Amino acid sequence: MISHDSLDALPASRTRDYVRGLLVEHGALPRRDELLARFTTWSDQALDRLPR
Repeated sequence: MISHDSLDALPASRTRDYVRGLLVEHGALPRRDELLARFTTWSDQALDRLPR
């Protein structure tokens, strides 16, 4: 099944973003706040880089 999570698991690329946009525009995926999604991914990666 195609979902935002399955697309997020793919390597970041303009093609991935384009396909996501098409799927959202045509109703195959629900809309989501892309800025929030990018920030969440970035913050999770930043926290993983911190020493424990």
